[in-house]
Amino acid sequence: MTSAGIDTIDHAVHQANVWIRDLDEVLEWQDRAKSFRVLRAVLQTLRDWLTINEIAHLSAQLPTMIRGTFFDQWRPSPAPLKDRSREAFLERVAEATRAGAPIDPTVAARAVFRVLNGHVTVGQIEDLRDSLPKDLRALWPEPAEPVGR
Repeated sequence: MTSAGIDTIDHAVHQANVWIRDLDEVLEWQDRAKSFRVLRAVLQTLRDWLTINEIAHLSAQLPTMIRGTFFDQWRPSPAPLKDRSREAFLERVAEATRAGAPIDPTVAARAVFRVLNGHVTVGQIEDLRDSLPKDLRALWPEPAEPVGR
């Protein structure tokens, strides 16, 4: 990996790589490009299931480059989507990963949620889980189950 020579940028790239590597580990594969596409698909879908305040609190804990991906193509609205069902969530993840990274959307969601558990504070994870519909919340492991930490 080449260095940009600017500490802030180098650190941002490093942190993004850590998250992608952690997702590779959870998914038990070694395909960073595919892991990045899965991470993007689940985070952007999750974003659209949250309120603006929840989005702000979560984004504050994301590394700079992951935060950019999280907000990419976002169209803010005062409330989350109306259909916040588990099925709608998984269909959105499936659609977002269909072209470049076909993966079972349930596996994808659970894996990304585990990575979030490993990098986001327990209190924030609990708040996020509590804000989701019960059937979707069931996909998110308890915060005590972080990836490799």
